[in-house]
Amino acid sequence: MSTTVKLAGTYTVNDDGSFTLTLHGGAGGIPPIPPIPPPADMVILRPSGGDDHQALQDAWNALGSDQTLLVSGMLQISDSVSLQGSNKTVAGDPRVQSGLRSTCAGRPMSGPYCAMLHLQGLQHCTLRGLELDAAGTPSGLAWIEGGADNLVQGCYLHDVGWYGANPSPAALLSDGSENLIVRNNRVLNTGTGGPGADGTRGIWLRGAAYATVEGNHVSDTGHTCIVVEGAAAMIQRNSAKNCLANGTLFKLVYRGPQPAGEVHFLNNAGDNSPQGAGLMIESGPFSLVEIAGCVWKNNGAPGNTFGSLYVNGDWTTNIHYHDNTLENCQSIGALRYADHCLFENNSVASGPATLNLEESAKNIKLSNSGDVSIGANCSNVWVDGAQRA
Repeated sequence: MSTTVKLAGTYTVNDDGSFTLTLHGGAGGIPPIPPIPPPADMVILRPSGGDDHQALQDAWNALGSDQTLLVSGMLQISDSVSLQGSNKTVAGDPRVQSGLRSTCAGRPMSGPYCAMLHLQGLQHCTLRGLELDAAGTPSGLAWIEGGADNLVQGCYLHDVGWYGANPSPAALLSDGSENLIVRNNRVLNTGTGGPGADGTRGIWLRGAAYATVEGNHVSDTGHTCIVVEGAAAMIQRNSAKNCLANGTLFKLVYRGPQPAGEVHFLNNAGDNSPQGAGLMIESGPFSLVEIAGCVWKNNGAPGNTFGSLYVNGDWTTNIHYHDNTLENCQSIGALRYADHCLFENNSVASGPATLNLEESAKNIKLSNSGDVSIGANCSNVWVDGAQRA
């Protein structure tokens, strides 16, 4: 005698105590879970097959407060679009390739800095999950002018062209934007006029009282990958690679009118800056510049002093450079006009373990961080407990 219990198939117990288990499945396995539909109040804009520049402008203008404009597909954009207002979001549809593509071949767009998107005076607005493709044209991708408490997140900006005198300073540019957050974006391939010439930066934030730049991946830029100019910032978990023609991988500059505060530069990675340093600090009288947990590779060209760090311009103060790792850099760094700087517990896997005090460096201390080369007008320099100047 046998007993059969119906499952998703059959389970059979035979007379001799053995059993047979047979399972059946439909063709193709488990059906895919359908995409979650967008909220009912979301406005959806799809490509028309022609120029979508005016349609995008009209859709944004009609958007209400706390509403989202969902771009579903790649819109064709022939000229600059101006975004103004507050509490609005424009986002890419995660289900399909979505964003904006320039169609102005051979010419820049007509807006300021030739930007595809001019985000003007926005308050509490978000740009999220969009692909912004310059398609080799000499157009910037987004310029954020003024405004406060805005977010650029999860966007992909790429292929800004070069046409002799590039009118676009950066793929993503901002001026005077307060509390701007730039998070988890990718920037790839910006134009250049050749080695030593000018070029287009990746991300350039200018004149912000405070900015947060985190989780971004920027590579193959014609000039500096990431530049932050302002009074204070959090810059963390970014990667910058292949600054191809000029500049450095990262750059930090103090810009008023707010008093200089603290900058935390944490857990970033910088690889391949043949024309300059990994990080340049230009005129940084900050109350603290913490540079920690970073990985620096291939910074500087053979024969120069550029390494992971270069300090120049007016006085830079209060650098705490610790727990960083260097590989194949031309030096730990070079300092000019630097005061009260502490270097400790840094690891140099390959390359010179030397900090070059080129000129006017004072109150410098190294602990477990290599040696120093001392230039003119340097004083109160200590290496592992021994005074060197």
